[in-house]
Amino acid sequence: MTTLENKIASAIGVAHCITVPVGEGDLLALRVLGDAALGERALMAGEEMLVSERDAKKLADVCQKTEIINSVYTENTGAALECALSPVSKAVVVTHADGVAQKMETVRNFCNAYDLWMLERMERAWGLICEFDGTRYGAGVVGDIGIGTLCDERGKPICDYLCTKDKLPFELMCALREREISDESATRGLRI
Repeated sequence: MTTLENKIASAIGVAHCITVPVGEGDLLALRVLGDAALGERALMAGEEMLVSERDAKKLADVCQKTEIINSVYTENTGAALECALSPVSKAVVVTHADGVAQKMETVRNFCNAYDLWMLERMERAWGLICEFDGTRYGAGVVGDIGIGTLCDERGKPICDYLCTKDKLPFELMCALREREISDESATRGLRI
């Protein structure tokens, strides 16, 4: 990890972090979850993520590129998630936005019960604290993969970052970042 990645990981409280060009974080996260190294848990084309209405709109382009289906749930309650769950559900997306932390306990417990991946997105949520099982965590730690955008002091995006506490998703992130170059990134000389 670079010095910046180490600083982000330390600030959030995770073991692993990588940075990618702005706008590439969500796509890389879905590619990681679709990697064959994850076996039966891999999120493949035609399978679905449970997302809020807000996230469905924001992730539509990424889902189209990966052929992942969005199934919309209305709120972070067990009942709403149960209603949206189907035999092809493989992940749940939850987003902390505009300085408001989501309630993580219901979503994390739901993901654990059904062996689903949990993507934890952060939008203008740097430094937020979440509670889970009576413990306080930085936003991005409770999910299997945390995705956010690092901004400068003026609010201008610098890069996206992905963080995880687990070694295999981190290794896949690094391998995919090295292997795949988006057209926009290539013109800027950045690798995804």
